[in-house]
Amino acid sequence: MNFWLSAAAAAAGGLLYASPFFPHSAEWVSQIAAFIGLAALLFSLREETSWKKASLLGFIFGLFAFTPGLSWLYQSLHDFGGLPALLSGAALLLMGAANSIFTALTAAAVSKVRPGPLRAAAAFPAAFVFFDWIRGAALCSFPWISFGYIQTGTPFEGFAPVGGVYASELAASLALGLVFATVLLRGSAKRQCACIAAAAALLVSGQALRAVSWTAPGESLSVRLVQPDLPLAGLSGVEPLSQSERISRAMRLSSPEGRPIADRTLIIWPESVINTSIQRLMPEEASLIRLPAPEKGTSLVLNAFWEPHPREFRNSLFLLTPGSDTQRYDKRHLVPFGEFVPPGFHWFVHALGIPMSDQTPGDRFQKPLYLPLQGITVAPMICYENSFGDELSDFWKDDGKSRMPNVLLVSSNLAWFSPAVQYQHLLFSRMRALETALPLISVNNNGASALISPRGVITYEAGLGPVSKDAVIRTADGGPTPYIRVGNAPAILLCILLFAAVFFRESRSKNKKTPTI
Repeated sequence: MNFWLSAAAAAAGGLLYASPFFPHSAEWVSQIAAFIGLAALLFSLREETSWKKASLLGFIFGLFAFTPGLSWLYQSLHDFGGLPALLSGAALLLMGAANSIFTALTAAAVSKVRPGPLRAAAAFPAAFVFFDWIRGAALCSFPWISFGYIQTGTPFEGFAPVGGVYASELAASLALGLVFATVLLRGSAKRQCACIAAAAALLVSGQALRAVSWTAPGESLSVRLVQPDLPLAGLSGVEPLSQSERISRAMRLSSPEGRPIADRTLIIWPESVINTSIQRLMPEEASLIRLPAPEKGTSLVLNAFWEPHPREFRNSLFLLTPGSDTQRYDKRHLVPFGEFVPPGFHWFVHALGIPMSDQTPGDRFQKPLYLPLQGITVAPMICYENSFGDELSDFWKDDGKSRMPNVLLVSSNLAWFSPAVQYQHLLFSRMRALETALPLISVNNNGASALISPRGVITYEAGLGPVSKDAVIRTADGGPTPYIRVGNAPAILLCILLFAAVFFRESRSKNKKTPTI
């Protein structure tokens, strides 16, 4: 096939692949579009044996998928950060290109397998998921625009409690590859039927796993979600709020006039209501923070920086409960440049004047937060920590002292980004709920605060603007899911074994006649 036709197919496929990462009224339509987009990449690679041309096709696909999928970066840099449009566009293109390296590596690896049904049915899915894992978890910690996260609501989400997001992604990719392989097996009805049967088996297995109850219903928990919609500090044209005003707005939403509060309610603030270290609050500012109706056993989770030593900052959540010591969780996974400075780049951050940009990560193993009055344990995450299921599993490490989590909590401030990032952020949260089979509470500063069921279904989602939402959620009891016990390892090991088996089989039989297109 003409290379330029293949390139056009790869580019069109990339655009289709990116479509489910934006809000849609019909989610399933965009999910089908993503499958078609990935099939377009397979189509463009179906005859390609040159690793250089294949990698270019994979790069083109990635560039047309990741660049629009990450378009919120442009809004962050240009609309909120004040960076010129040309530089913001260049930064977005560079980010898209960096992520496209991994789809290029996928295509290059696939080109080493002889064209034919096995390349489509097994080699491509295995390589695609393996390099997506490298990009999202193992090396780069950048899982945005990953095929696994759009499997929420499909039969393939059933694999998430068993093997995590990459197991769901592998099952979906294998099903797609098997269907594509039937086209390559023209004239072999028996083998075509075998491929269709295998794809159907994956669908049925996923659907059956969706019906499994991995945890049991636990205690009810009354919550009040506080979404204060605070303006960004330092944003041009926006009147800044003092620290006292920020705390006061959150307190008003925590205890609205005339609205009663249920006994033992957990009140949750988003990230960055307090945008300094809690030790640096003035006495009059600190005095504004109080528990509404402490006689009813209310608790409050708030975010602030923690400064255990001068100029050593940690991004932390604090749990305030009447009659108990304050509990603290320190964010473990920091964002480069935004929260820590990579070696050799301090000059760059100093030149830009980024505040709080050299933070200290929290210890890997920390106890989850415990609500003593409710007997409920909360696994906390700050901002984009909901992107990493393998790190979340650390809360289940049995040290003989910690209780197993009953509910997940995400506290975030996404005001620097467009609404698209809120949607993608919720995709991460939905997958974490599925992997752990626990309900999830997500509280964000400016919109899309949400409640998610253990099956990954959004049961409540706030709009934009200030919100104070009361709800009762049912927590979950029971042991950890298989994914929490084993992590991503089985899915990734299966990718490696599958690709190796196909590669060596095809290498041994490369001089034999086998069905090709």
